[in-house]
Amino acid sequence: LERLEDIDTVVFDKTGTLTVGQPVLVNVRDIPLRALVVAGAMAAQSRHPVAGAIAAAAGGMPGPSLHQVSETAGCGIEAIADGATWRLGRADWALAAPGGVDGTVLARDGALVARFEIDDRLRPGAAEAVAALRERGLRVEILSGDREAAVRDIGGRLGIGTWAAGVTPAGKVARIAALAQAGRRVLMVGDGLNDAPALVAAQVSMAPASA
Repeated sequence: LERLEDIDTVVFDKTGTLTVGQPVLVNVRDIPLRALVVAGAMAAQSRHPVAGAIAAAAGGMPGPSLHQVSETAGCGIEAIADGATWRLGRADWALAAPGGVDGTVLARDGALVARFEIDDRLRPGAAEAVAALRERGLRVEILSGDREAAVRDIGGRLGIGTWAAGVTPAGKVARIAALAQAGRRVLMVGDGLNDAPALVAAQVSMAPASA
């Protein structure tokens, strides 16, 4: 609490912090059924909110047998199925050659199989909270692992002009370290396991009760 009095910068994660953390898959009709089934089976292995949205869209349809399932924080899930290596997660991690593709994708042996468009609602009171922080003279920014379009949209709706998308857990730590090096005293607000390193790095950390 003593440290909290001295902060001058507030850094928010987006999903589950500024938003309600209950994403929904909005382009399910564009995804081939086989791809949705595989992605749903993989997503069921994770507690990440985006994975939950994909698993829910798959509706529990029987999927392939998954082997050697692993999850890389801030990147996604990898598994072996039908003799191929599948990845569900960030395009720049899952694809051998992401090109201009971003957001969450399903890849088979590094090749794009499907892209998932996720939407999330603003958390009630988020706009008022950001406005109140600004009234106190605090600098506010967003660090998110989500795709650029989604982060830009939330930043615009909340009037937060300083934001970064596609940020890994290590990237969040680096940004907080840079702010500290510049003399900033940072409050980090995040809700997920992916935010844990950044929460540790900040001068003060906070998480919603729903985290």
